[in-house]
Amino acid sequence: MVLWLIIIFLLVLLLPLRVKVVENNIELFIFIMGGITAFTSGSWNRELFLKAASNPIGITMAVLMASLLLKWFHRSIDRFINGCYSRYPLDGA
Repeated sequence: MVLWLIIIFLLVLLLPLRVKVVENNIELFIFIMGGITAFTSGSWNRELFLKAASNPIGITMAVLMASLLLKWFHRSIDRFINGCYSRYPLDGA
C-alpha cells in the first residue's frame, strides 16, 4: 500500500509538469488521483463519497458566477484596464 501511495504522490507531482493534457485538465486529474488514493489506502466509504460530493458545491457556484460575470462584463473590464494602462504606463520608469 505504501509503495502505491508513493507512486501516486510522484504522479501528482510530475505529470502536470510533463504532460500537457494533464496540465490543461488539472482539476479532473487531481480529482481522479484523489479517488485512486482513497481506494488504495482503504479509506473509501459512503461517508467520504457523500462529503466529497457535497462540499465542492459552494466553490462551484462561486466559480460559475464569476465566469458569468466576466463573460457579461469582459468588454467593460477590458476598456477599464486599457484606460488604466494609457494613464499609467508600465514602462519601468
